[in-house]
Amino acid sequence: MTPIYLSKAIKEELERLFDGFFSSGEAGYNGKKVSIFEQALPLNHAAEEEDFMPYIIIRIMDGEIGEWGEAESVKVILIFCTSDTGMERSGHEDIMNMMQKVKERIARNPQIGAFFTAELPVKWVVQDDDTYPIYYGGMELVFDCPAIRRESRFA
Repeated sequence: MTPIYLSKAIKEELERLFDGFFSSGEAGYNGKKVSIFEQALPLNHAAEEEDFMPYIIIRIMDGEIGEWGEAESVKVILIFCTSDTGMERSGHEDIMNMMQKVKERIARNPQIGAFFTAELPVKWVVQDDDTYPIYYGGMELVFDCPAIRRESRFA
């Protein structure tokens, strides 16, 4: 299974996980669900980044096959983004809540789709810079993808 299938499986799982999840009321997303994208935001010359918020981007970063016949290790970064124009500047709470949902899902069951397994460690980070009213966070996950099998034991 290629990393592209992994990305699609993660997207399907995140869409299920975030169905019914909304940013805080102060973020102004009354009824707007979390959008999930693969690799980057879509190109739309009429849209601004705020038009897509809140969102999660699934980005395949790199992979490694240590030995033939072993599982491929694929690093995935999840980028979380939301906006909060409230005076309390609490958009980081939405970011933390979104990342917590993913951590809990992986902890309960590290299997994603039929073929992919999340491995430890799970790393996460929230932004260091002040980008009010936009807030960002990131999570690094590593998945084992099924090994490529040789066609013959003599190959």
